[in-house]
Amino acid sequence: MTIGFLTALKDNLNPETAFEIAVDGFSNYMNSYYKSVLGHTREGTQERFDTFRKHYESYAEQSSYIYIVE
Repeated sequence: MTIGFLTALKDNLNPETAFEIAVDGFSNYMNSYYKSVLGHTREGTQERFDTFRKHYESYAEQSSYIYIVE
């Protein structure tokens, strides 16, 4: 779905506008996503870092292409 949407933007708008919209959309999505993942933690704390790390460790375990290097 994402690829189809981005392709439609590229095909119907000038490249600069399409890119701006894609960047804004991705940024909005990631901000919303991390608020839901980290929203119960306080910025700058070890708890937040640990929550972030555990989230990605869990995600990597389910992925065939993500490897965490420590």
